[in-house]
Amino acid sequence: MVKLAINAWGNGNFEVVQNPDQPHEAGLLKLDITKAETELDWHPRTNATQAVQLTIDWYKAYFNDKQTIDAFTERQIMAFFNQQENG
Repeated sequence: MVKLAINAWGNGNFEVVQNPDQPHEAGLLKLDITKAETELDWHPRTNATQAVQLTIDWYKAYFNDKQTIDAFTERQIMAFFNQQENG
C-alpha cells in the first residue's frame, strides 16, 4: 500500500523500522472480503490502485487549497458515480 501511495503521490520513500520492544505483528496480513461478498452481497467498485489514487488526489487538493476542498470532494464523488453508471 505504501508503494501505491508513493507512486500516486509522484515521489517519496519509506523505510521499515523494526522495534524489538513492540508486540509481534504477522509478517503478512491479507485482507479478505469473502464474508462481505457472501453475507452482504457486497462487491468493491474500485481496486486498490484506484482507491489509493483517489485518496492521494484528495489529499493533494486539500493541501493545495483547503478553501475549495468541499467542491473538490463533491466533484470527485460525482465523477465516481458517473463512472459507475457508465462503466
